[in-house]
Amino acid sequence: MSAANAASGVRVTLGEALGEFLSHLDNWLFIVPPLLMGGALLVLDPQPVYLLWFVAGWLIFLPQEYLTHVLILHHRPLQNRFAYRQQYRLHLGHHDFPRRLDLMYMPRWLTLPMTAINAVLLYLVTDSTGQWLAALSGTFVGYVVFEWSHMLCHVPYVPSSQWLRRMRRRHLWHHYRDETRWFAVSLPCAPLDELLRSGGQPDGGANERCRYLGVAPDDPRLLAAREHFAGRSSGSPDCSRIWLGNRETAGSEASS
Repeated sequence: MSAANAASGVRVTLGEALGEFLSHLDNWLFIVPPLLMGGALLVLDPQPVYLLWFVAGWLIFLPQEYLTHVLILHHRPLQNRFAYRQQYRLHLGHHDFPRRLDLMYMPRWLTLPMTAINAVLLYLVTDSTGQWLAALSGTFVGYVVFEWSHMLCHVPYVPSSQWLRRMRRRHLWHHYRDETRWFAVSLPCAPLDELLRSGGQPDGGANERCRYLGVAPDDPRLLAAREHFAGRSSGSPDCSRIWLGNRETAGSEASS
């Protein structure tokens, strides 16, 4: 039995999940800037209109969350072994081992250029530094909400909120039922799945195709990428440390 299967009886609290989230230092790159920018605006130039620009920035991020998942993260597997390894770190490895948090978070080589592009585009459409900072803060918060929502779907935390349980269930359908549907992760993004007809109810049961995303289980590219990243897990090769506890839970991830 794998370590992940042996750990299917684990359950963590929301506080423990938050501690795991904050232990990933890259998340602080997107938590600190909006706090600083928002704090500066409140102290130096408080204007109600900045709240509207903040919401606008968040709304601008939502289609990015969806389209990045569809067009970049689920791009067809590349033939070159090195290029495939980058895809594996970007997203394919996350489908291979959904309980590996090190393979879940977006790498900096994607998030930082996209942040820079957002910063330039928002600078071009805003009329003042205050508007720009407020809108940019909204995109940062949108990304943090996305990563936090995503992590809650992949740790042994059972939400008490019906909305969060629905979010988690939909995302796990994407991982275990049909990888071509339910691309939205955060709740604010979920309406895009319905609008673009990639949501709805699942048609069947678990499908192994969701794990390998277009390659065979014994594909040399896949095996080489697994070996390359195996030592980066905080727990075992197939799950992170948060899955290696000893609390009772209601069941395994795949049954959600």
